[in-house]
Amino acid sequence: MDESTPLRVLCIEDDPDDLVLVRLATRHYPRPLHWQCTDNAQGVTAALAQGVDFVLSDYHLGGYSPLRAIAEIAARGMDIPLVVVSNAVGEGAAVEVLRAGAADYVSKDRLATLPMVITRVLEARDQRERQRRLLADNQASALRLQVLAAELVQAQENERRHLADTLHDSLGQTLTALQLHMQAADAAESNDEATSLRKKSYAILRDAISQMRTLSFALRPAQLDDQGLFATVQSLAEVMLTPTGVDFELQTLGRERKRGSVQSALGFRVVQEAVTNAMRHARPEHMVVRLRFRDAGLLEVVVADDGAGFDTRRPRLSDKSAIGRGLSTMGERCELTGGSLRVRSQPGRGTVLRARLGEL
Repeated sequence: MDESTPLRVLCIEDDPDDLVLVRLATRHYPRPLHWQCTDNAQGVTAALAQGVDFVLSDYHLGGYSPLRAIAEIAARGMDIPLVVVSNAVGEGAAVEVLRAGAADYVSKDRLATLPMVITRVLEARDQRERQRRLLADNQASALRLQVLAAELVQAQENERRHLADTLHDSLGQTLTALQLHMQAADAAESNDEATSLRKKSYAILRDAISQMRTLSFALRPAQLDDQGLFATVQSLAEVMLTPTGVDFELQTLGRERKRGSVQSALGFRVVQEAVTNAMRHARPEHMVVRLRFRDAGLLEVVVADDGAGFDTRRPRLSDKSAIGRGLSTMGERCELTGGSLRVRSQPGRGTVLRARLGEL
């Protein structure tokens, strides 16, 4: 805290002369001291309600005690240090107040040490506060990691389900058709009929091989290992955008550190999902992808389109629609690398997706 900020001190004392001595002992304290003084329960309650940073309390009080002050501070859930300032009270009494929660004990015949005690006790309080914040941050991070892990597992299951459906509905049906044509060729009554059926079988087989290559590329393009992210994204555009007539521009800055890395694979997934969403929902005429490889190992991926766009103020990243699930999955993957995902869009004004991926 800024040393120019006043320290709010509550002094629980019933002897005016001792109060003067305490204030004289702290007159050179590095921070300004704002004093509140009382000798009864009502005054303590009122002072705590107004706000207090530190409490000094005599032990020998007519109708009050530091033990009651400690109890009230604890009942309010406050971390306000209380130092007992008193004449000799005996070892048993001193131990009692320290066990009850007093931060320290200073004898009135050694008031010169009071500023040092205040400083030390406040530093200990600040250290506790930092530890509490760190613990809360760690707990929040641990909870977030648990949520991310669960969402990632769900995303993987969704991808497996999609792959299974694709294999069954597309490649499975193609292979079934191939089997039927081959069986028909074997059972044909003439050579011409058998030859015609075999030609159709070869055509179906070529289609099956093409489907297999398409699925293989979608799952894990071999180009990532052989040619790198730039060439793989270029091939993705040729497969998905060129047949539709969408104008495509690919830009790159920097140099890819390692081909086939997890970072590059995630960068490809980001582009793939963004292009897929744009083609399904935005109907763009032009798309730009920018890959930027930074020296610190950070990969930035920007995908922009001039399509329909959408309202980013709506909770799209967490909804159950296809685009919502896709964006949510991309965001989770970026966060797992220590990066982030940002989407800027407006209805009728296109979409810009910016992903930052750390190096795993």
